[in-house]
Amino acid sequence: MAPAEKAQKQVRAEALREASDRNLMEAFAALIPHSGVVFAERRSFGPVVAVATGHPVAFFNPVMVTDSGASAEELSAAVGWIQALDVAPSIQLRADLRERLEPAVLDLGLEPDPWVIPGMALDAIPPIPGPPVELRIEPAGSDRFEDWHAGVGYGANFRRIFPRSLFDDPRFRLVVGYLEDEPVTAAAAFMTDDAVGIYAVGTAEHARRCGFGEAVTWAAVQAGVEAGCSIAVLQSTEMALSLYRQMGFVEVCGYVLYAAA
Repeated sequence: MAPAEKAQKQVRAEALREASDRNLMEAFAALIPHSGVVFAERRSFGPVVAVATGHPVAFFNPVMVTDSGASAEELSAAVGWIQALDVAPSIQLRADLRERLEPAVLDLGLEPDPWVIPGMALDAIPPIPGPPVELRIEPAGSDRFEDWHAGVGYGANFRRIFPRSLFDDPRFRLVVGYLEDEPVTAAAAFMTDDAVGIYAVGTAEHARRCGFGEAVTWAAVQAGVEAGCSIAVLQSTEMALSLYRQMGFVEVCGYVLYAAA
């Protein structure tokens, strides 16, 4: 590979990492106005960003550490701010910063999840394939609130994170898939700049292994394309990693999740 081509690829890879970081950070922050919690807020501690939604699950009160200039002191201050609000914090630390900053995280009493979450990107979105013939996919506004939650199947706690008001937030696009008239799968898209982030992909247990999760993921990507996005980003679970690779997503970074044991 010629040096110029190698340098160009490195620049693009960094741009995709930044798009992944920004979309994830902004998606968490976008939950704040829908939280119903008076003290919900986003606050910066240098390059460290803390988002307090007030949700009882620590994952939804993250301290985001994605900048190489972040310090242990800034990280600690961000965690302390969330704890002072009497909610449980988590930390999402870019994996390339782990060696330097993990000792400070462990000193705060937070433990790493063994799964390093892959940040993945689909650069130059291809033509979107259609869903299986038996699956009907529809956009989900607040009128489909119950159907979307039935399709994603994440339970009562998740209804608090994705309340009815969020379904009419123009930054989000939600889609739900029906098998006949039964909602069996759903996903959410969130837009930042030219990137669409794919979140909350879920399929009812009895409808899995039929290609429905892939189809609704593509539908969420399509919603981003229609909003003017040219790349798609997501954070993969261990179970979905092979599917996303098959769809063309590539790993551009990783996130280590820390929370109280």
